[in-house]
Amino acid sequence: LDDGQGGTVDRTISVTVTGTNDVPVVATSDIVGAVTELVTATGSITDNGTITFSDVDLRDTHSIKPLITASQGALGTLTASVTTQASDVNGAGGVITWNYSVAATAVEYLAKGETKVETFTITLDDGQGGTVDRTISVTVTGTNDIPVIVTEDLIGAVTELETPTGSITDTGTITFSDVDLRDTHSIKPLITTSEGALGTLTASVTTQA
Repeated sequence: LDDGQGGTVDRTISVTVTGTNDVPVVATSDIVGAVTELVTATGSITDNGTITFSDVDLRDTHSIKPLITASQGALGTLTASVTTQASDVNGAGGVITWNYSVAATAVEYLAKGETKVETFTITLDDGQGGTVDRTISVTVTGTNDIPVIVTEDLIGAVTELETPTGSITDTGTITFSDVDLRDTHSIKPLITTSEGALGTLTASVTTQA
């Protein structure tokens, strides 16, 4: 304060600025995954990705809440964690890393080109009551599995008739299985016979797997 005559007095005014919580900003990139069924069902099929986030509250420490919500009937599992905290002057640079895994045997039933979409919702927590959800979708695509045919009932036998009238016949059945549940099976029209064969053989799929 100046009185205009050379007299001055100072006073210091203190203003306290109190922060409120700002919710993190989480990107919507890299929230889609894809895996393909293995030809030989061993081990697990995996995919992973990263999602960036920022938080202007530079002091916040972020984490992924333990509960990750999976879609009904999901065969795989997904884990996620904050692998890099937001730390620069703008509160950017944060990274969430997710990992998806499904047992190869669990998706063997998928036929070639058949897909199953599994979703997982994760929650980023800034430790101050601010949370953001992101849903990660993973598409599992099937490949063709060759049917398994047993080797039983592959031998027939007939006996020449004393009086050659009509035909001599024999029948048999061969069982098979196919893990690709959507496949429809048939016998190809061309049946290859041995050279000089006198008889004929027909075959058809009488019961689908």
